[in-house]
Amino acid sequence: MSTLAMQMISETLTAAPTATQSSTYTPEPTPTAPPTATVELTPIPTETATLTPEPFRGEFSLGDQSGESEGLLRIENQTGEPYIIITLSGLTWKKQLPIYYSWQVTGFLLQMIKYGYYDVTVEIPGKTTLTAKFQQNNKDKTTITVSRFSIKIVGP
Repeated sequence: MSTLAMQMISETLTAAPTATQSSTYTPEPTPTAPPTATVELTPIPTETATLTPEPFRGEFSLGDQSGESEGLLRIENQTGEPYIIITLSGLTWKKQLPIYYSWQVTGFLLQMIKYGYYDVTVEIPGKTTLTAKFQQNNKDKTTITVSRFSIKIVGP
């Protein structure tokens, strides 16, 4: 090897120190918003209305009920109480669609209902609840008679 090559290798192996900058990170402060005035709200007392929801009364049905036949239903309140609440829930005869009726009955009530299979629930307010089942599948009158302790259903 030549002396020049030897000199180059030795200089490479013993490299002269270089001036390197040390890396120090100094985060910049984040700006803060100036303080704002705090406003305290004092509630003004007002009268609060107490809402009492009214129970549903009438007919509620889902789906297309057209084409379903109807028959007459008579409900008689013979409980001696001023009124009863009667609820019919069931399925229509032809289309098997859900149907729901609810009425408050004082003396008697005549109502057209869809042909169907029904569960009957009678509430004698403050006293008891009675249940029964029936089918309405005729135009002639079906009668539900409610006494203090029983439900009697007579139909065609």
